[in-house]
Amino acid sequence: MERKELDRLYRLVMMLSVEEKKKLIDFLNLCISREQCTWLQERWQEILRLIDVMKYESYLSNQEAVDRIWIITAEVSHSEETEHETWEVRQEILDDIIDHNGYKELPFGNALEYMVKALILSEKEALYCADRIRRSHDHPLMSLAALLYKENGRKEEYIECLENMLDDDPDDYLEVMRYYKDRDYGKMMQIGEEGLENCFGKSFDGRYDNTDIMIFMIRTAIDNGDEKLKDELLERAKTQHFVWYDRIQKEFGIKE
Repeated sequence: MERKELDRLYRLVMMLSVEEKKKLIDFLNLCISREQCTWLQERWQEILRLIDVMKYESYLSNQEAVDRIWIITAEVSHSEETEHETWEVRQEILDDIIDHNGYKELPFGNALEYMVKALILSEKEALYCADRIRRSHDHPLMSLAALLYKENGRKEEYIECLENMLDDDPDDYLEVMRYYKDRDYGKMMQIGEEGLENCFGKSFDGRYDNTDIMIFMIRTAIDNGDEKLKDELLERAKTQHFVWYDRIQKEFGIKE
């Protein structure tokens, strides 16, 4: 390269901000070490470069980057190369994704959740990831941790994750209630009350419907010989929001 070109390049570099210079150095270091990268590391580095672009560009400008991240994720999920990577390489990427909350603040949906699943090749690795996520009670990947526990037969940890992310889905409340039914009657009823207050579940005919939660609470009160609570719940069912009394009548043979 001629001196004139070097001077021009130098001036261009000096015009960069400190942050931009750091990114340039990182990129040059990556180029130097690229031959030492594995197949998976190269793809992860490309994703990280795309993420950097997305942090400084508008959403419309990001669409190409989003599409590329999904393509890379699909490659990692379906390639036999992934299975040949060492745990050390896969663990480094998994830790990065978990430590950065799955990069959920960026507009590429659940792409990296699919990558996490693809990088896990054993029960031990699945539980490693789930435990790391579960330690942060409000982690954006909590639903992934719950799935990993469920798939690997860890019921107690699965329920703990489910409790940490209860929102407005009656099915989640019911699953937690079933777990506590024979373990902690009071807690089961408490979770049922929270479900009745927070849920907006929809039934097959399009109606908001939390009736299954109420039915489960009434049935459990009956099983525990709690006649007082049973009568209170049956009375409340007549006016409780999103509880359909016609279903209650049918379930318990009530004629009025």
